[in-house]
Amino acid sequence: MGLPSFFKEKKVLIIIIVALVVAGVAAFLFLGGSQPAEEEEVAVSTRVTIQAPEVPVQPQEIIPEKAAEVPAPAPMPKEVKKEVKEVPKAEVKAMPAKEKKRAPTAKKPSYRPWVINVASFGTKAQADELKNALKKDGYKVYTTEFFKDGVKWHRVRVGFYKSEAEAGGVSKKIASSYKLAKPWVVRPATSETAKYMK
Repeated sequence: MGLPSFFKEKKVLIIIIVALVVAGVAAFLFLGGSQPAEEEEVAVSTRVTIQAPEVPVQPQEIIPEKAAEVPAPAPMPKEVKKEVKEVPKAEVKAMPAKEKKRAPTAKKPSYRPWVINVASFGTKAQADELKNALKKDGYKVYTTEFFKDGVKWHRVRVGFYKSEAEAGGVSKKIASSYKLAKPWVVRPATSETAKYMK
């Protein structure tokens, strides 16, 4: 039984390759390895390249990966939109960069009014008793402290009046109503006026 033509062709090819290899080995031995350049040429000539069948490659479209999409902010409710108010540019310029907090200052009166020294007491309790009675009757009353001969006194004063005559008339009325000896009219210090005249 004869070999198919495919095997015959392969057999011939193998014989040729073996013959070339034998010839190469013989040449190498004959030359003695003295010429390395020729050895390389022989080795190159005995190489057999077997090519793989070509597979057609279809081009593919490269799609870049999409960046993670950030969701759009939710719309602002209508109620909130009404409350948000834009400040006009003219008003923004008019606003000071930084406002300094100032301590409230007592208003200084434009004049030094008159007050009545109603009475002076050695104890605060006695002064407060008269002060509360005068306050109950609608007088603007306050107390001050002072020292005389090393003793602390509590003075009850009623004020404030624009003129000495007006203060004198009220002092007579207080003396009569409260059975006091001698109330007298004075001009208090500016600091005292600023403190108690409200």
